[in-house]
Amino acid sequence: MTWPPGDPMHSDADGIRRLMGAVLIDNLRLLRGATRPRVLARELGWLMSDDHSGPFAFRVICSVLDIPADRVRRAVLSRRRFPGWMVP
Repeated sequence: MTWPPGDPMHSDADGIRRLMGAVLIDNLRLLRGATRPRVLARELGWLMSDDHSGPFAFRVICSVLDIPADRVRRAVLSRRRFPGWMVP
């Protein structure tokens, strides 16, 4: 179904891609400003996971948006120094 009906420029797939992009951006913003260890651990866990089981898993989002997941990871990790996290 498209909205408005008959509008080929807006499809459900576009909305899903926009939502996935928003999830990715939100995670990156949380990582950039994270000061609490629990928030940092949760967001890094999501970013570093190779899980493909859910529609909003990091790897799934990167695949749908055609973004190289490993490059995103390296960029994020190179901008912050995390004890115990190695940048390939």
